[in-house]
Amino acid sequence: MGIAAITGGYYETNYYVNISIGNPYVFVRSSSPVHENHPERRRPQHFQMVIDTGFPDTWVAAPCDAFDCPTGIALYNSSKSSTAVNKTTSTGEIFLPHAVGNIFSDTFVVGSFMLTISFLTTGVDSPIPALAPASGGLGMGFPTTAATTDLPFWRAILEDSQISSPEFSIGLPRIGSPGAGALTFGGTNTSLYSGEIEYLNLADTNSTYWALRLSAMTVQNTSIGLSSGRLAVFDTAAGMILGPSDDVDAIWSSVLGASLNESAHLYQYPCDTDLNITVSFGGRVWPLNSSDINLGPTDPGSKKCFGAISAFGLANTLPDAGPDLDWIFGTPFLTNTYSVFRATPPSLGFAELSAEAGGSFLTSQFVLCPLTHFLLAQGPHLSRHPLPAHPQGPPPPPPPAPAALPVPTPKKQMPGPSQAA
Repeated sequence: MGIAAITGGYYETNYYVNISIGNPYVFVRSSSPVHENHPERRRPQHFQMVIDTGFPDTWVAAPCDAFDCPTGIALYNSSKSSTAVNKTTSTGEIFLPHAVGNIFSDTFVVGSFMLTISFLTTGVDSPIPALAPASGGLGMGFPTTAATTDLPFWRAILEDSQISSPEFSIGLPRIGSPGAGALTFGGTNTSLYSGEIEYLNLADTNSTYWALRLSAMTVQNTSIGLSSGRLAVFDTAAGMILGPSDDVDAIWSSVLGASLNESAHLYQYPCDTDLNITVSFGGRVWPLNSSDINLGPTDPGSKKCFGAISAFGLANTLPDAGPDLDWIFGTPFLTNTYSVFRATPPSLGFAELSAEAGGSFLTSQFVLCPLTHFLLAQGPHLSRHPLPAHPQGPPPPPPPAPAALPVPTPKKQMPGPSQAA
């Protein structure tokens, strides 16, 4: 079992782990190796990567010539690694619109794990769907195979016998919490949750996502009559909760003063409203933190705030759900629970956050921020589930991401019986 520290995203939207790619080597000019500090010595390249449970492929930004190449992020250069191998047989393409590139294999180091895996690097003519500080996405999706990279990272270290328990767990850090977040492979971190973990079998009709059936939802103590289907995907790279338009309309119709903002294509509501929202996936009822649903004022000084629950295909600015999913539950839900992603049996587990992990919700730490900051913080997931531009124009630079605190010592969670969803 091993862990990697998670650093919190801007305003609790995206979350990152530090990784390194490539092995160092030394050029030899005569009989002596180049000195360790010589500029020609090659060293591993270091990156911050978005944790992405909604996507199996790992991808890393590379130098490009496109007009919208990002600045301020680390870019992967295969020529600086002695272990890089170009495995491209044709131009690779993953579900990041307009992003194409080459498939490489190289040595990845995440926490205490080191493994050679395949991944996609963006091409020189391809836009890079990343914003600082993210250089790419660490694919942690459910499928046992990925479209371009053989195996999701969690599955690759399991197949390589670097972990024995077929699971990983995530505790996302909350602003103001005394403890740090952690991505734990092969077990759980007991300091980040309290009580028992409730395990639910993945939806039996699903083989593509970490997904459960959404069975119930209440808003302001009123039950919402959900539409049929209700397949809910859990995605750490999504900064919103997205659902069918009829269900989303019903949610906001239960909030006094809520309305659709036509220019932003998002719902707005009075900022001082205490949202009381609960969801269930066939087991326990989980409350959402009101501050996690609040994206901040619609305009500076406004008393209206945007909500983080929106509809697929809303005014053609958000994607259609498609036949294989109904809901996406992103960080507005996942920051409220400790989450376990288990391959055998295929299941998801949720537990209450410990006080150290922010289980009291830490509402006093919440600071309303303009939606422009939220949009800027979305990183790679903007390309997979794009959000509309803020009507007030380009956003200002976001504040620095909070530094990770030392991660508590994890204890292994032995697999327990799953419960039917």
